[in-house]
Amino acid sequence: MERTRRSNEGRLREADEAGDRQFVTALARGLDVLRCFSPDRPELGTREIADLLGLPQPTVWRLCHTLKVMGYLVAGSRGGRLRVGAPVLALGLASLVELQFTEIIRPHFEAFVSRFPAAVILAERHQLTLVYVLRCEGPGPFVMKRPVGSSISLYRTASGHACLAGMSEEDRVAVLGQIRAREPEDWPAIERRIEEAREQIATRGFVTSLGVTEPAVSYAAVPVVPPGSGRAFAILCGGPSFSLAPEVFDAEIGPGLVSLARAVAAAIPTSR
Repeated sequence: MERTRRSNEGRLREADEAGDRQFVTALARGLDVLRCFSPDRPELGTREIADLLGLPQPTVWRLCHTLKVMGYLVAGSRGGRLRVGAPVLALGLASLVELQFTEIIRPHFEAFVSRFPAAVILAERHQLTLVYVLRCEGPGPFVMKRPVGSSISLYRTASGHACLAGMSEEDRVAVLGQIRAREPEDWPAIERRIEEAREQIATRGFVTSLGVTEPAVSYAAVPVVPPGSGRAFAILCGGPSFSLAPEVFDAEIGPGLVSLARAVAAAIPTSR
């Protein structure tokens, strides 16, 4: 909850410090209200939303009232609770249409992951997060919990570090400045992990995290930054540490992801 609050405040502070006169704070806060809802939090009260965003409850009440009038929020199953309404689904559909290129990529993902008891995911950078846009599961009982549409940190995950490593120097420096401003206390450790990821990408083309963030799960990730697209992606493969030895990640999964990234880059539209 604290990290959500800092994320909201940091975004507004960055726009204010940049002197962005085109930035509409009220609209940003309304969108942040919608982002509070997730599969884990399908219904929320205004007090919970206020706590998540670090905003006064009267402000949140007005934002929620406006969203209710527009149909983007509707009454939940209990008094005072809210959930997202049908218009949000329409926005999601528009996004899915834009992501039609994932259907070209899907057969490549399915062929790749069919060899391992793992999952492979394509995630796109959005601000300081990665959003899952495609997920395929391999054979066996292992299932990645996060569905398409989930978001993870850009700077606290192996896939995020891989994405940063693949970005242009100009774009990466700008994003690192945002991270440093948002996480001043943790910045030295974050910077060290990002630099380690850049070294791995430079020497072998992929990043591994073998039971580090989750002891039972190991990961490999590669960046995908198609020239001319203005977008940055990462491909992540994760599987159970007990059945996928480090040698498998180093000799098979990692190099395989490097090849997979080339197919993905070729399928992503070069203009929006």
